[in-house]
Amino acid sequence: MYKQIKTQRGFGLIETLFALIIILAVTMSVFSQQLSGARDDAVKSTGKGLVSVSNSLNDVLGEFYGKWVAATPGSPLNFTLSDGTTQISIADSSRPTIAELMPTGYFPSNFLGTAGNGGKYVMLIKKVPSGCVTPSCNLEAVVCIDKPIQKDGGGIDSPR
Repeated sequence: MYKQIKTQRGFGLIETLFALIIILAVTMSVFSQQLSGARDDAVKSTGKGLVSVSNSLNDVLGEFYGKWVAATPGSPLNFTLSDGTTQISIADSSRPTIAELMPTGYFPSNFLGTAGNGGKYVMLIKKVPSGCVTPSCNLEAVVCIDKPIQKDGGGIDSPR
């Protein structure tokens, strides 16, 4: 007597698990790339904002160079725009804020003043050389962000 053995059709449990593992690995890879791309976009946005603030500050300092050089570092600075009516008041001539400089018209009208990482742009200005007397002074300015760029887990993002 011969027993007839049925031939199996379809996929077994091992094959199905193997396929699910491959699909999961590909999905995780794609998700990781998208997350990295979103972080890269935030970093690019922050960088573009830094360039915009730096260029705008350079333009303001260029137009009002004489006023800035004559000001005592850290003291208030007031000047009138070329329209003759708009008064600009800077609380600390060494650390102007975007809100104080927006009326100059050198910053884009839709500029929010916050970086892509949620930090605020900080501008620092100093006269060089130290202790100089007008007109032999020059101005140096730095634009930075008051908050580090962080990874999703909270650690500081490192260069790739």
